[in-house]
Amino acid sequence: MSEMHDLSQMDEKDARSYVVHCVTELNMQRRRLAERTRERDRWQKRARLAAEAGRDDLKRAAEEKLIDLSVEVETLQSEVRRLQNDAAELIQQLRLQRNAGVAVQFATALADQLEAAARGTPEE
Repeated sequence: MSEMHDLSQMDEKDARSYVVHCVTELNMQRRRLAERTRERDRWQKRARLAAEAGRDDLKRAAEEKLIDLSVEVETLQSEVRRLQNDAAELIQQLRLQRNAGVAVQFATALADQLEAAARGTPEE
């Protein structure tokens, strides 16, 4: 979701496709964040174990990897926050459309999808 789109300027099919794209991107970035966080935690443990074993060479290597992963995790956290903010904006647009009487079921369904994605809860 590199740039926000005005849903009121889209037909139902395009708006639905855009919302699905947004939900998919948010969920994908969340999964990447969780994966990289787990990997960072594993490297943190490796650095600790290497230090306990007196293996400074392994500790330094693990700490270098840990730094790279920490930067990546911070970047992904920022991206997820941005995507959540974008989702909140889209939800607001959908609510305005719904309140204006534009395809109430359509706007409600899309808003529900976005709200679930923004909260991080799976769709049923």
